[in-house]
Parts: sequence; structure tokens; C-alpha cells
Amino acid sequence: MNKVHIIGLIGCRNSYFLSFFALITPFDWDTDCPIILEQYASNSVLYEHLASIKKLDYVDSTIIQELLSINDKETTPALVENTFLLSFGINNILTVYDPEVVIIHSSIYRNNSFLLSMITNHLTSRFVRNVQIQNSRFGSQGTLFGGIDLCCQVFLIQKT
Repeated sequence: MNKVHIIGLIGCRNSYFLSFFALITPFDWDTDCPIILEQYASNSVLYEHLASIKKLDYVDSTIIQELLSINDKETTPALVENTFLLSFGINNILTVYDPEVVIIHSSIYRNNSFLLSMITNHLTSRFVRNVQIQNSRFGSQGTLFGGIDLCCQVFLIQKT
């Protein structure tokens, strides 16, 4: 299976915030189908995975926080795997875009800041240097602000 990486922006743009989640994908040429990192490293996938392991109907970042507080033996490995998969995409972004800041917009990472250091430990790109990996400070409004930023940029580019 031949693979090529198709890279997009994931909340980073030198020193600007842009909540523009795109594909960080290996492409499976045999099936003509992208293998989207969103299928493996998103909050919803982590929620579904933990819900199936813990046999719960519903999992969100609050429940993950509660599971971590009681030192649940299945939650930590799931989070470690999630940080590894997310670091894979961040490595690709660092290689292609060389940003100064990578901003992660996730309630899980916002509530558990130790996960950021786990991501940093997984980064293997030679381009890592002193890249800042940080949580979004915009909370649940991050996507809205990113969309506004994108609209303003497009408007300003069309005016020039």
C-alpha cells in the first residue's frame, strides 16, 4: 500500500489563531480513500472508545476527568494513545508549515494540561525546535473565532 501525507492546518498559523481543522491524512491508494486522523484522534472517537471499554452510554470530558481522578486503569492508556496519534499529525504540520505555535482546541486537553507534555514527548520531527504547543483560550467559542478570522482574511484579500 503506497501512502502519501495530505497535510492541512489544525489550529496553527505562525502566531495567529486559526481554528481550521483539516486533514492530516495518510491516503490509501488501494481503496481511493483517505484515512483521516479525525477518525482516530478526535474527542468523539476517544469518547466512543472509552464508552465501549467502560460499558457506558455516554462519555464526555467531564466523565474522563472523573475517571482520571479515580486513577481508572483503562482511561490513561486511551489518553496516551490519543496523544500519540495527535502528535503524529502535529509532526506533519511542523514539517510542512513550520509554525511557531500549535493550538489544540479540545476540552479534554484544556481540562488535562499534562496531556500537552505527553504530545511534546511524542514529537520526533527535526523541525520541532521551540514550537509552543498550547491549549486554546477561547473555550467553546474557538471554532467561531477561527471562522470569523478566516472570513476576515478572505474579505481583506479580495479587497486588495
